[in-house]
Amino acid sequence: MIGLTRRNGEYCRIDPDAIERIEAHPDTVVFLVDGAHYCVLETVDEIVARVRDARAASITACWVLDLGERQAR
Repeated sequence: MIGLTRRNGEYCRIDPDAIERIEAHPDTVVFLVDGAHYCVLETVDEIVARVRDARAASITACWVLDLGERQAR
C-alpha cells in the first residue's frame, strides 16, 4: 500500500496494483481499475516513486524470506 494525501487533507492508502493510470492537468488524479478516482496533492513523479519503492520492498522481503529458508537447510 502507498500513502497519499487527498485534496481535502485526508490521508489515504491505495494498493499500487489497483492503479490504472495517473493524470495531472492541473491536479493529480489517480484512477483505479475499479473506476474510482482520487484527486491528490502528490505529483505524478512522487506517486511513481512510491509505487516503485513499495514494489522494491515487496521483492526484497520475498528475497529475505527465501534466503532464510536456504540458510536453514
